[in-house]
Amino acid sequence: MFGVFIISCGTGHLVDYLSKWWPAYRFIGSVKVVTALASWATVIALIPIIPAALQFKSPKELERRVAERTEELERLNMELQNEAYERERAQRGLQEADRRKDEFLAMLAHELRNPMYAVNNALYLLKRGATDPSQQRYLDMLERQVSHQSRLVDDLLDVSRITQGKIDLNKSELDLGKALKDAIQTSRAMRDAKNQQASFEEPEEAITIYADPTRLEQIFTNLLNNASKYSPDGTPIRVSAATEGDAVKVWVKDEGVGIDPKLLPHIFDPFFQSEQTIDRSLGGLGLGLSLVKKLVHLHGGEVTAHSNGIGQGATFEISLPRYRPEAPGAALVREDSAETVEEGMEKKRVLIVEDNADNLQTIRDVVTLWGYQADVATDGRQALERAEQFTPFIVLLDIGLPILSGYEVAQRLKAEPHPPVIIALTGYGQEADRKKALQSGCDYHLTKPIPLPQLEDLMRAVSK
Repeated sequence: MFGVFIISCGTGHLVDYLSKWWPAYRFIGSVKVVTALASWATVIALIPIIPAALQFKSPKELERRVAERTEELERLNMELQNEAYERERAQRGLQEADRRKDEFLAMLAHELRNPMYAVNNALYLLKRGATDPSQQRYLDMLERQVSHQSRLVDDLLDVSRITQGKIDLNKSELDLGKALKDAIQTSRAMRDAKNQQASFEEPEEAITIYADPTRLEQIFTNLLNNASKYSPDGTPIRVSAATEGDAVKVWVKDEGVGIDPKLLPHIFDPFFQSEQTIDRSLGGLGLGLSLVKKLVHLHGGEVTAHSNGIGQGATFEISLPRYRPEAPGAALVREDSAETVEEGMEKKRVLIVEDNADNLQTIRDVVTLWGYQADVATDGRQALERAEQFTPFIVLLDIGLPILSGYEVAQRLKAEPHPPVIIALTGYGQEADRKKALQSGCDYHLTKPIPLPQLEDLMRAVSK
């Protein structure tokens, strides 16, 4: 209404201004016209808010609407709090399920490894005394199957641990050529069964890399076993290595069944396998290559697969960061110290602590065969008693013991004035198990079934 009044007044003054010729009045009228124009502009600017102004409610209505809005906000806040609680409860449930899964996998591995341990030890003893070629052939077959079963268990657990980020790398300077030769030797059993030969084209100069030796051997062994599995009998497998700029390249090439180009993008997926016949003659869980990729990535590298198609063989290429050691003499020091293993052949007293009768008997026979004087204990309390009387230099200690666990036994033995060297031989092989064993006082941690040549070398080294 105020705007209408001002517009009316201004219009009247404008008419007067145009109709009267008195100069003084014209000036006053001009001022009033300017004022009127400003008022019109104000009214025009207020037009958009006129509908809202017409809907303006009383103070009580405003209070009511504010109260409703406040109640709605409180309801929404309560819903958000409930959702946050449900998410937290779900997360706790997932964490508990994950913990139980880890416990189950650890127990499953322990229960699977224990019988393999006894069988592996018995096979070792039988092979030492076998003279009949046919008997030796059957023993070799059993050894391959035990080794295969052990790899399946390890691969299954390793994929789970890597996926959850539960694997730590213990890196050191390594001679790549030696690591490849060791992997070729380790994977020899599968190739021997198929009359396959693996050749290694050594690089022009020694290549040093910085990697976890155990995991690196696992990478190369899995690739070599994969090449053997998918190649016909009698076909060659070629391994080569070279440096390219800041990278170290390793190639494993076979003349096997090849890879369908459509499958190449999925070849490293967990549990992925190419189509197999109903007899599943190639076997496996489809974890080997997935594990290779994850371990290579942990080392800061890449792995790729190449194939020209079905029946054209395959080449796997690993690229790792090149390492230039600051102390060139480090490798020589390790070689010199390795030679002292042979100097530690003197007989030492060994206490074997194991609650499984078959495991205990076979490992005692093996250790005795190596020239050691062995005593035994079947539970934690007896282990401490025998240690006090027998004063062993080395203790081969199982972890899952009755009465006192292996962890407790290790702690008490290490508290003695002259503690023995403790080697944990256990079916509990997860990274957390290894750390707990070392923290409890064990000097070494080996997972069943233990490669007996590795155990023999370790015992000779520590008893020097």
